[in-house]
Amino acid sequence: MAFPRFPNAIPLTRRRFLTAGLAGAAGLALYSGEIARHVIEVSHPEIRLPNLPEAFDGFQIAQLSDIHLDEFTEPYFLREASSTSTACAPMRFFSPAISVTYELFAA
Repeated sequence: MAFPRFPNAIPLTRRRFLTAGLAGAAGLALYSGEIARHVIEVSHPEIRLPNLPEAFDGFQIAQLSDIHLDEFTEPYFLREASSTSTACAPMRFFSPAISVTYELFAA
């Protein structure tokens, strides 16, 4: 099956290809640096473990992870992450992966 020709189509030149590639890379960098880093995801998986003592039935754990404290971390984001995690009313709270940049506390 042959693809139909488009008589008014603009030909893809090297310059247009590179311009589109750079625009896409800039858009991806902007999205990951300004938008996606402020997304807080809350999930409520139910985990079933055989032979778990009955005292732990319904036990809730909050895990706050992948927080990078550096000069680009806004205080409001830390407050929002903290209030979102405590709003789930966990019985235990874990934060296994917090990265602190040394320059944040340098005098």
